[in-house]
Amino acid sequence: MTEQRPSLQRKHTRKSEEQRTAALDVGVKIALDGEEYVVKVGDVTSQLARRFRREVGHSFRHAMDEMSTDPDIDSVAAVVWLARLIRGEDVELDDVAIGYSDLDRIDMAQSGPEDEADPEA
Repeated sequence: MTEQRPSLQRKHTRKSEEQRTAALDVGVKIALDGEEYVVKVGDVTSQLARRFRREVGHSFRHAMDEMSTDPDIDSVAAVVWLARLIRGEDVELDDVAIGYSDLDRIDMAQSGPEDEADPEA
């Protein structure tokens, strides 16, 4: 008789599913002039990720890191642009203008499960 090897398949438990879901709920939330722009990792499709990388020059995950360590107006504008794309708006990156004078009116935070991008998206 041959011994059966342990399965290499990942075990799916309630806890592993909660961790996977929690990882997809992480993202960036930007509030500007009373409007919130939310982008969660789970909302970014491969098409949006490719478009973001093509337009911005790096990945959304890199942008998330940048937003937490050294946010600048170009990175803020890129995340607002992506949030608007996720909402279903037909907008180009160059149409999103954020200036240094806007920075004092911007609140940035990490998003979580309680933050919704847009219910109609």
